[in-house]
Amino acid sequence: MPDNTLLGEYKENDPNTLINELFSGKLTIDNALQRLRTRLLDLSPRNRLLNYRHPKGRSVQFVDVPNLNSLFHRLLDNKDVIVSPVPEPEPLLYEGRRPDAKQHAENHCGINTAYQFPKSSSNSRGPRKIQALYYPPELEKLLRKIAREARAAIEETGTNMLFLMFGFLEFYERDDSEKPLLAPLLTMPVALNKGEIDANFRTYQYAISYNGDDLSENLTLREKLRQDFLLNLPELDDDDEPEAYFAKIEGAIKKK
Repeated sequence: MPDNTLLGEYKENDPNTLINELFSGKLTIDNALQRLRTRLLDLSPRNRLLNYRHPKGRSVQFVDVPNLNSLFHRLLDNKDVIVSPVPEPEPLLYEGRRPDAKQHAENHCGINTAYQFPKSSSNSRGPRKIQALYYPPELEKLLRKIAREARAAIEETGTNMLFLMFGFLEFYERDDSEKPLLAPLLTMPVALNKGEIDANFRTYQYAISYNGDDLSENLTLREKLRQDFLLNLPELDDDDEPEAYFAKIEGAIKKK
C-alpha cells in the first residue's frame, strides 16, 4: 500500500499536475502565484536561507544581549542604531600581540560575548548602539565594505541585498545528520550609513537604519519543514514582535 504522504508530495511537485491546476480556473491569482513561488524554492542546503554560515567579511554578528523587541521598534520608528566596536586595549594590559577582540571584550570591557540571547525581561527603550566584536579600525573597514557592496547592488539591480536578521532556527536535515543547519527567521531590510568620526575611537561611525520595505519571514524554511517534517510554521502577524514570533515557532516545533 503506498505511503499517502509521499504520494501526495510527488503529485504536488509533478509539473504536469501543477500546470493543470494553475490553468483550471479554480485558483485565485494570489494562490496561483504562491504555488509558483513554492515550486521555484531551492530546499537544499545550498540555499543560505536554510543553511546560513555568517560569511566572513560580508556579515556582522552582534552580542551583549540587546533587547530585541526594543531594537526592533526603534528601527521601525526610523531611528538609527550605531554599530559599536570593542575599545582598543591599553598597551600596558598585554605583552606581544594585541589580544583578540572577543577575549578583550570578555576580560576587560564587561561585554557579554554570547551570540545566543535569553528572552528579554524588560521593555526598555530601543538601544542607540548595538555591539560588534571588532576593534574600531577593523570594524570601520568591514562596515565600509558591506555598505559599499549594498549600494552597488541597489545601483546595479535595483534590489536591496542588506538585511538585519532577527533570530535563527537550528535544525538537522535528517536524523542521522551530524551538522546542524542554521536558518534565519525574521529579516528586516536595512541600510548602513556612514556617520561622523567617533570622538573616542577616531574612526567613522556606521549606523543601521530601516529602509521601509516589507519585513520577511522565511518562506523557504516554512516549505522545507512542511515537506520534510510535516510541520507548519506559524505566520508572522502584523503586530508580532520578534520574541512573540519566536515563541510561536518554539510552540510549533517543540515535539521535534
